[in-house]
Amino acid sequence: MSDQGPGRRQQRRRAAFWLFATTFAVYLLTAKGFIDSVDGEAMFQVAQSLVERGAFDVLPEATEKVTAVEGRDGRLYGVQGPGMSLVSVPLYVIGRVAARYVHLVEPPWVKRAVVSLLCQVLTALTCVVIMLWLWDLGYKPALGVTAGLAYGFGTMAWPYSKDFFAEVLAALCLVACGHGVWLFAHRGGPGAAVYAGLGAAGTLLARPELLPALAVVGGYAILRVRRGSRSGERRGRNVWWGAAGLGIVALALAFLGWYNVVRFGAWYSFGQESFRAARSPWLRGVYGFLLSPGRGLLWYSPVLALGLLGWRSASRDVRDITWVGVIILALLVAFYAQWRDWHGDWCWGPRRLLPALPLAALLLAPAAERILKGNGRLKLACGMVLGLSLAIQLAGVSVSYKTYLMGQARQPVRFDDTVYRLGAAPWWRHWAELPRLSLSRLDRRLSSGSRAERRLFVRQLRLTPDYWFCYLIRLGVPWPLSVAGALSVAGAAVGCSLALARAVGGEGCGGQDTEAMTDAKVSEIGGSKEG
Repeated sequence: MSDQGPGRRQQRRRAAFWLFATTFAVYLLTAKGFIDSVDGEAMFQVAQSLVERGAFDVLPEATEKVTAVEGRDGRLYGVQGPGMSLVSVPLYVIGRVAARYVHLVEPPWVKRAVVSLLCQVLTALTCVVIMLWLWDLGYKPALGVTAGLAYGFGTMAWPYSKDFFAEVLAALCLVACGHGVWLFAHRGGPGAAVYAGLGAAGTLLARPELLPALAVVGGYAILRVRRGSRSGERRGRNVWWGAAGLGIVALALAFLGWYNVVRFGAWYSFGQESFRAARSPWLRGVYGFLLSPGRGLLWYSPVLALGLLGWRSASRDVRDITWVGVIILALLVAFYAQWRDWHGDWCWGPRRLLPALPLAALLLAPAAERILKGNGRLKLACGMVLGLSLAIQLAGVSVSYKTYLMGQARQPVRFDDTVYRLGAAPWWRHWAELPRLSLSRLDRRLSSGSRAERRLFVRQLRLTPDYWFCYLIRLGVPWPLSVAGALSVAGAAVGCSLALARAVGGEGCGGQDTEAMTDAKVSEIGGSKEG
C-alpha cells in the first residue's frame, strides 16, 4: 500500500469500526434477549436500585431470583462486584424509556432486553482491542481481524455474549489494561497511562479477586518501562504519567472499599465469606478447569490450541505477553480451584477463566500467518479445528444451558455428569437437545398466575431455541414480524462483514506491518544510542 502514515491509520480505524459492527451484529442476532442467571439478575437489580432509588441494596421481593446477603443496615445486598451494575446504568435508563413505547412484551422484559445488550457490546469491543493491540505489535489489520474473529466466534466468548456475567467485563478490561501498559512502555504519554489505569480499574470493579492478575500485568509494565526508558528525561516523564494511571487504580480500590463498608461494614468484606467457607478439593478443581470434558478449557475453545503454531514466528513482545497470559491463567486456576463452586454452576465451560482468553488470542495472529504459508495438510487440519470450535460455540448459543442441565426435555441430568462424563458434556449433548425444542405459542397468562403456573411457564419457555426472535414467537408476537427482525439483523451482519473485508482487503493477510516494525527498530536503535 503506497499510502503511509495517516492513510494507513485511517484504514485501520475503519477496520476496527467494522470489526465491532460485524461482531456486534452477529451477537445481536444470536442474543436471547433477557437475563436468566442468578448473578446476572443480582447485578441487574443493583443497577435498577441505583436508577430508581439511588441505593445499592436489593429489594426483598427480588430474592426469589437472586442470592443476597443481609448487610450491616439490615438491607439485602448482592455479593457481586459493582462493575457490571455501574456500566449497565445507561442501558437501564434507555430500557426504562423504551418500555413506555414498546408493548410487544411486558416492561420488565423490555428493560432486561436492553440491559442484556451490554455483554454483546463488551465482547465486540474485546475483539477490537485484540485487533488494535496486534496492529500496534506490527501485524497487519487483516491478521488482527483474523485473531479478533477467532476469539469472538471460536471461543466461549460467543456464548457468554448472550449472558450477563461479570467475567465478560473483566475480559475486556484486563486486555485493555495490558494493551495500555504496552503502549505506555513503548510510547509513554498520559493517554496510554489513563487507558491502562481505566482497564485495571474496570477489572477490579468487575471481579475484585483479579487483583493478583493485575499485579502480574504491573510487573510486566515495570520490566518493559525499564527496558524502553533509557533517557533520564523520558524516564522522569513516565514516572509522572504512570502515577496518573496508578491514581485511577487507587480510586477504584477506594471506591471498592467504601462499597464494602456501605454493604457489610468492612472494606475487606464482599459478603461471600459464608459461600467460600466450604471448599472443593484443589486438585479436583485443577483437573476440572484443564482436562474435564464438561469444563476443560480446550474442550470449549479448541481454536486457542492453534496459537502454539505461531509461537516460534511470533515477535518477542507477543511471546512476552503470552507468558503474562499463561501466568494469569495459572493464577486463576490455582485460586478458583479451591472454591466449592469452581465450575461456575449454571454456565458454559470454564467461566472463571474467561478474563485470560483475550491475551491467549494474541498468538492467533502469528499462527494465522504460518498457516497461510503452510502446506495443504496443515491448512486442512487447522480448518477442521476452526470448524470444530465454531460448531461447539453454535451448540452453546443455540440451546440454553439450563434447558439441558435441568432436563426439560427428558429426565434431569446429574450435575457431576455434565462436568466429568464425556457422554454428558454440554458441548456434546446440546446438539441432541435441538430436535426437542419447540416454537409453539405459550399461554402468557401463566406468567402472571400462581407460583406453580409461573414455574410451568418458565419451564416451557426454556424449551425454545435460545434466540430472541424464537422467544418472541412463543410469546405471541406474530412470526412474520419476528422473522423480519431477525432477517434485518442478519442482513446488517452480512453488510458489515463485507465492509470489513473491504477495509482490510488492500493490505493482504500475510506478514507483519513493515512500517510499524521499522518504527520499532528505529526507536530501539535510538534508545540504545541514548544509553
